[in-house]
Formats: sequence, structure tokens, C-alpha cells
Amino acid sequence: MLSLFCFSSRGPESSCSKLIRLWIAENFVEAGSKSLEMVAMDYLMDLIRSNLVMVAKINFSGEIKAVHIHDLMHEFILVKAKNVNFLLRINDGGTLSLASEARCKRVNILAPCQVLLGDRFCFGRNINTLRFLPNVNSPFVDYDLTKSREHLRVLDLGSVRLHQTLVDALQFLIHLKYLQLRIYFLEIPRSICNLKELETFIVTGEYNHINIPNTIWDITSLRLLHISPLYIIRGELEDLHNLQTCSDLVIFPGMDYQRFMKRFHNLLKLNCLLSGSGTTLRYFFPSFDSLIQLESLKIGVSTAVVDVGSHIVVM
Repeated sequence: MLSLFCFSSRGPESSCSKLIRLWIAENFVEAGSKSLEMVAMDYLMDLIRSNLVMVAKINFSGEIKAVHIHDLMHEFILVKAKNVNFLLRINDGGTLSLASEARCKRVNILAPCQVLLGDRFCFGRNINTLRFLPNVNSPFVDYDLTKSREHLRVLDLGSVRLHQTLVDALQFLIHLKYLQLRIYFLEIPRSICNLKELETFIVTGEYNHINIPNTIWDITSLRLLHISPLYIIRGELEDLHNLQTCSDLVIFPGMDYQRFMKRFHNLLKLNCLLSGSGTTLRYFFPSFDSLIQLESLKIGVSTAVVDVGSHIVVM
């Protein structure tokens, strides 16, 4: 039960999609006749029916998008999780004790200070999960992640700013299954393809144009890929049998997108942007016939070649 609760955030709501991805990355979900995502959703529905968590947001089709948990219940769970060495939450900029480091394999950080880690926090080699929770100050992180490379499975850096050197070091975290980044630079290193076990890769940031290496498509273990914008590559491409969700994919007129799409054998959800030259856009609409498993399709339209900031979502 702790494994399902501890990733829920205190506050208004927690994304169902993110909860499910974290549970899967932590191996809390047992594989069966259904997909891992479907089994995880069954777990979540059991919690909802038991009134342990409450529905916070539902989309127009009736799909549950977010849940929330009562503050008192959340605090009780965090105390229990710490007592049994399941998870440690750091709420300030203090120093993490070696005793806590040796026992807790999961650490959530919600610290108001502007500079975190470095010499102030030292995590052991056995840490399994490291998450920075959303904070109004967006702290700056400087930490040698390679110290924990043997066991680190979940790394959520979506709420902090990183050194480029830290991003370059991600290539050594070869057992990562969940990676979320918030970037203030223009380049993701080509060595990202070393993460052969990565299942969820989410990148957000301050820039509209991020340099995405072609090697991103060599990670055949990916189940969810969200990078904005995400460009189709030319040349050979691996079959991505595991990919189920792909967001902010940019498609240009005249591009061989059909060859590309045929690699997504089991894609269920696609969010894409049709980017034209401004003169032929009205005649351009791609075919998605090869995506025979597709359940959800969102299409944005832009008249600029690389304009991803002013698209219109067509439902």
C-alpha cells in the first residue's frame, strides 16, 4: 500500500499518468494478461473505490486524469514510510544524515533553497528513486549522480535547473526507467541512447527549440516519450514496439512520415503538430492508417516551419 500512496503529491492533485509511470518504473506493477498501464490503472481504481484517494479531474470522455489525497492521510503515510525506511521526504535545505542515507532507497525533496545537493546532500549507492517535487523557487542542482548509478531507477528533475555537466553524466545511469528533465540549455547529449532500459522520458524547459539527437530513437524500451518539439529523423529507425505514448511530434509536408509511423506498432496515444510553409498547409494532412492500435489523436496546426508555440488543438 505504501508503494502506491507515496508517489501521490500533497496538494490539489496528482497526475494519474505520472503516478502510473512511477509505479511501473519502481516495479510495483505485476505483469499479466493486461498491459502494465492497464494493471496500474486497476490499482488506482481500487484506491478510488476504497475512498483512499479522490478523483480531482476528469476529461470530456470521462477518463480520470488526476486524483488527490487528503492532507492528513498524506502526512500519516509519509511518517509511516519514513519509519519503515521506505521513503524519506526532505522539506528543507538541511543536511541528509548518513543514517537516513543508508536505510532509505527513495528520497523526495521539497526544499526552498536555491542551491541543492553538492556537499550538502550525500546519497548512497543503493538509492533507487530521487525526485524533486515542484517548488516555487526552482532550485539549482549540482550533484554527482554517477555515485548512485548501480541502482537508480527513477530520476525526476522536472522541477529543478541542472548543470550541463550533470546532464552529460546521465549516460552512466544505465538502469534508469523513468527520467524527467527541465532544461535551460539547447542540447540533449547523443549518449542518451545508453539508457537501454528507459521507459519514460519527459523533457520540458524554457526553450521552444531543443536539439534532440537522432539517437533518442535507438531507445527501443521507451513506452512514453514527451519532448517539445520532437522531430522526425531521416534514415533507418529501430522498431519501437513498446512505445505507447508520443507527444509533440512535428510533421512537415513532403516528409516520409509514413515510413516513420510504421515503426510505432503499438502506439496508443499521439499528440502531433502539422508544421507547414504557410502556403501549402491547407492541402496537407497526413494519413495515420499504419497506427492500427491508436486510441487517442491530438493534432496541432502551425503555418510556421518550426513554430511550436502557437498551435491549435483539434479534438
